[in-house]
Amino acid sequence: MEIAILILTHNEESHLPRVLDNVKNIGDVFVVDSYSTDRTTEILDQYGIKYYQRKFDYHYKQANHGIDIINKSGDYDYIVRLDADEYFVGDTETIRSYFTALDPTANGFKVQRTIYFLGEQPRFSKPFSTNVVRIFRPSCGVYEQRLVDEHLIINGEVRQSKIVLVDKNLKGLDFWLKKHINYAALEAENRKFSRKDLMSSRSLKRYLVNKIYEPSPTFVKLSLVFIYWGILKMQFFNGKLGCRYIFFMMWYRLLVEIKSYAR
Repeated sequence: MEIAILILTHNEESHLPRVLDNVKNIGDVFVVDSYSTDRTTEILDQYGIKYYQRKFDYHYKQANHGIDIINKSGDYDYIVRLDADEYFVGDTETIRSYFTALDPTANGFKVQRTIYFLGEQPRFSKPFSTNVVRIFRPSCGVYEQRLVDEHLIINGEVRQSKIVLVDKNLKGLDFWLKKHINYAALEAENRKFSRKDLMSSRSLKRYLVNKIYEPSPTFVKLSLVFIYWGILKMQFFNGKLGCRYIFFMMWYRLLVEIKSYAR
């Protein structure tokens, strides 16, 4: 079974050794780098990883560029999309067995993704343990034209896999804040797209966001965010860490509104 692993990088020297050691015996690694200025390319050279550099504009374009490269590079059974701060759970033999067990009639597969927040894994991790599509057959997956919160569209059936990913960023709170300030600007810009474009994924969540959340006044939106993360996603049960997360989510949504008003 031939597996291609696609990783996007920009200044990822703190994460690359971990993820490259994790996947080195699982598949061929393809990296699309956004002209990193730290030791990212040096580390890739040390590991013998071929990388392709492309000036960053939007995340979905970087990912689709990587998919095109893989489709032109050889015959692979599956493409796996990883972020540099993620890694598989389990040893190589176990992970390979999970790939072998994938249903051949499906074109895409979800993995369980566990997210650490500020270096900690919450006890009640409902929002931090989600199923996301990260495995797909070549030529059957493309990223939707969204500037933030990218969405992988699969041509065909999607099934659940046994594969588990951990998302554990090592860059600290300052990086998290700067990243979400940038996300807020992109999300504000994303509102310029037509609703038809934004509804290419017919999920209930997307429908509720467009029909209920987006038309609401700012104070109602922040109240909904408080209820969603605090009660529905059980963050109050995570004590101080959960309260911090609720605060940051409300801060982020307010920042999106401010960026939107400024446009």
